[in-house]
Amino acid sequence: VTDVETSSHKAVVKLSEPFLYESETYPLDAEAMESFLEAKKHLVPLQELYVVNDESGEFDQTALAIEHLR
Repeated sequence: VTDVETSSHKAVVKLSEPFLYESETYPLDAEAMESFLEAKKHLVPLQELYVVNDESGEFDQTALAIEHLR
């Protein structure tokens, strides 16, 4: 996530390495996902994000806010 548009509850999302996407319904590789994001202008509803955090705790409040929104 590179930016958040709070008024629309959407986040600007860019792919990073390593890329991991798991779905039994819609299997996509990195190229297909990039095309999907481009079609959406890289805007993803916050409710569709699942925060991956690390041991630093730097994004704990962000993760909690997104969980409450979902």
